[in-house]
Amino acid sequence: MRNALETWRSEERPEIGRKQFSKVILSGGGAHLAGLDASLARAFACPAEVLGAADGPGRPPEPRLLTAYGLALHGLGLSQAGISLSTQRVRVQRHRRARFPFLAAAAALLVIFAGLLEVSAYRNLTERQATVNRELEHLRNCNRIVPDLEASQQDIEFHQRVLIPFVEKGNHAQRFLRSVAKLQRAKERMLGESGHPEGWVIYVADERSFHAGKPKADGAGAGRGAGSGFDPFSGAATAGGGVTAAAGDPFPNRVVVTDLEPVRSMVAAVYTTHDAKEPYRLIKSLVAALNPPDPAATPPGKENPPADPDADLLAGVDLMPESESAGREDVFLPWVEYFKRHEPSDKPAGFRRFVLRLPFASVDIQEPPAAGGAPK
Repeated sequence: MRNALETWRSEERPEIGRKQFSKVILSGGGAHLAGLDASLARAFACPAEVLGAADGPGRPPEPRLLTAYGLALHGLGLSQAGISLSTQRVRVQRHRRARFPFLAAAAALLVIFAGLLEVSAYRNLTERQATVNRELEHLRNCNRIVPDLEASQQDIEFHQRVLIPFVEKGNHAQRFLRSVAKLQRAKERMLGESGHPEGWVIYVADERSFHAGKPKADGAGAGRGAGSGFDPFSGAATAGGGVTAAAGDPFPNRVVVTDLEPVRSMVAAVYTTHDAKEPYRLIKSLVAALNPPDPAATPPGKENPPADPDADLLAGVDLMPESESAGREDVFLPWVEYFKRHEPSDKPAGFRRFVLRLPFASVDIQEPPAAGGAPK
């Protein structure tokens, strides 16, 4: 017992191991050994007493029943300190049984949460499936409507092309008059040394009519209207220009509206007085007056001229190359005859002749696209 006490003191914390015993309590079967309590009291210098459970009223405590008494109190739940003599396996099983309700509750919550997730996912998938089905139905309806829309588009394009001759005929006179008026105003820019205009316009026509007046390839039928083209005023048919006039055609005045091109430019024949130093000065002044005004070319501090109502009518006005105007010498023929009567040469030195191409800045007809093609 002394060895056990010394071992305990050496292993215990110093502040506890150095303390003196205040009492020695004996229990168990060895507590009845004679003189044991007195010997321990002398050895530890403290009182010693026997601790046990009473076997009955008036009987001394029985130390051998102390363990059984404590286990009985523990089993009845009356003990203040929980002491278990069960093995580790039994304690683990008991702990599991005690925690099983919490485990079951956690499992139930997990199952409920997983169920809610499944329900939410099912609802989302159902809604998405319904949306996809609606879109598919919409696409099916569109697919059924597309042929009708294409047919309607073809009908619209056909009627648009059919209207081209009417629009061209209705706008031709207005454009012609506006071109003549613009030429009249621009002619005032061809000023000579005297300060008066020294030039005049002898011929104005659309370019298609101008080229239509050229002689045929075989040299026969020279004269205006003898070539290819189409007169939008009368609807007369010639060989070309959107009109079929083949020999033996039962419909010689037929207009193929799908091949009809709108009038995009005019042609003007001009005479100017001859300037030996600057032979192109007058015609350059006329071309500059016909083209849209350039704001950067206006000298600073100089007032702008009165606004031209047809300032945006033409664009890119320039001389027509002789290779293109060749064959329309008949335009100048009346004036050549006039000059012959007054001067010995058919090309008098006092005058120069020019042919101008007057492209329109825009056309009234936006040609509809061909079936399935992109608009021009």
